[in-house]
Order: sequence, then C-alpha cells, then structure tokens
Amino acid sequence: MLDILPEEIASGLTDVSAIYESMNDLDHAIKLLQKALKIYNDVPGQQSTIAGIESHMGVMYYMLGNYSESYNFKSAISKLRVCRDRKSAFFGIALNQMGLAINEAVELFEEAKSILEQECGPYHTDTLSVYSNLAGTYDATGRLDDAIKILEYAVQTKEEKPGTANPEEYNEKKRLAELLKEAGGIQGINEFMMYYRLH
Repeated sequence: MLDILPEEIASGLTDVSAIYESMNDLDHAIKLLQKALKIYNDVPGQQSTIAGIESHMGVMYYMLGNYSESYNFKSAISKLRVCRDRKSAFFGIALNQMGLAINEAVELFEEAKSILEQECGPYHTDTLSVYSNLAGTYDATGRLDDAIKILEYAVQTKEEKPGTANPEEYNEKKRLAELLKEAGGIQGINEFMMYYRLH
C-alpha cells in the first residue's frame, strides 16, 4: 500500500479545485479548497500555502457576490506578510487577487505593483495585469491623472514589447481614451487616437 503524504492530498485537491474554477463552478472549487485548508492546517510549515489558498478563496467569494466572506480573507494578507516570501512574486500575485476583493484595493495594488516590478520586471504579464487593476482603482477613487499615467504606460508597453499583448489590450486602449477625454476634452482623445492608431 502506498503512503501518501497529507500535503500531497491537499495539493491534489487544489489542482482539482482549479479545474472546477476554470469551468466556472466556484462553489465546488471553494469546497475543495476548504478541504485542502483543513489538511494544510495540520501540516507544519504551510503558512504561506494556507495564506495563498485563503486569498484565492477570498477572490472566488467576491466573484460569487459573497462580499462578507471575501472580506474575511483579508487576514490572508497579514499571514503572507509574516512569511519568509513576502517579497516574492507569489505574494505580489496574491495581493493583486485580494485587491480585487477588498476595500483597501489601492494600497494592495500599489504594493503588488512594487513587488512584481522587482521580482518579475515591468513587462511581465502579471505586472501588467496589476497596472490595469491599479488604473481602474485610481479611476474609481477619483485619481484620474494617476489612472491615465499608469494605463498609458501599460498600453505603450504592450504596443512596444512583443509577447505582452493580450485580448484585453483593445479594451485598455478604449478605457484610456475615455479617461483622456474626461481629463482633457476632445484634444486629448484626438492625440491618443493618433498616437495609438485607433482610428
């Protein structure tokens, strides 16, 4: 009979959870992650893994509209901060995910941006994703100039660096055009369209 370590079972549960999540079955995905958490809680030295799972569950609860449960997973960020890898790319990605789910999004996205720029570089897709999230959050909180600045950088980077473009690029260009129009009137939008060849 094979001896299977508890953490191997928990890892398998998280892998299957990812499959359910990819099929948009978030309820089953969360149930599997809860089972994985119970196992990891009994295995020493798994604080970083536990915090990562909790933060991901927070995002899924947010996507399901269960905002109170989503906000409860804010403690996952505190756990990640005390772990050894708090400056890792994983921590930056977790901050980016949690920023989507909780009220202190600007602070978390800014921290995620700083970490991912250092760990992955400014052209990495995870870093560019944070730029987009941060721009949207700046816009939502009335920081229009900051939103424009970071979104311009993200759009320009995707234009200049092969391999960084994604299906969201056109939407980001449209969003940037709308922000520029709001900030500077029709002249700003015309300059944007000439520069980014949207017409």
